[in-house]
Amino acid sequence: MNKMLIGAVSLVAAVTLTACGSSSNNNASNNTSPSSTPTMSGGGGGGSGSDAVKALIKAEILKSQSGSATNPFRMNDTQAGCTAKAVVDAVGVEKLHTYGFLTADNKLTGKKFTTSRFSVADATAVVNALFSCVGDTSFTNLMTREISASLPANLPAAQRSCIESKLTVAAIKRVIIAELSGQTNAAAQLTTAIEACMAA
Repeated sequence: MNKMLIGAVSLVAAVTLTACGSSSNNNASNNTSPSSTPTMSGGGGGGSGSDAVKALIKAEILKSQSGSATNPFRMNDTQAGCTAKAVVDAVGVEKLHTYGFLTADNKLTGKKFTTSRFSVADATAVVNALFSCVGDTSFTNLMTREISASLPANLPAAQRSCIESKLTVAAIKRVIIAELSGQTNAAAQLTTAIEACMAA
């Protein structure tokens, strides 16, 4: 049970992180994040300045979601553009170079956000950008549904309700921020809270 819960929380966090560094399709859903592990890979574009970088990231977000119509974590065109703008504005082009996402001529290197090690401040900025573009409530509801689906079907209603009450915006943000900043046991605290519900 412990491994299942850790896996569920970590999986949702990891899937979510891919949204920031890559992609989505032109889908008009209110959901986030792609189905495969997208990369900031280098499509053409380029140019200099943050606007060109935002355009590249948006395009990569949309590209990496193509062919993943059944994935619940998806961004539409507006959300992808919002996320690209918010991430670049929050972190800055210079730091995206420092983290290895951009080449000297401002093209994408192919590095995945899921393998990055942001500072806590930058990780927080990225996560806040993602949530602001997708919507805290819709994003959290989606993640709650995905995690709940991994729980035993015969789990008593009171325990299931307790677990879902732990999946708050703040709690989910903490897990994702920790994952982005390289804290490998990021899911442990949330998992502990979930296990407490199951033991009640």
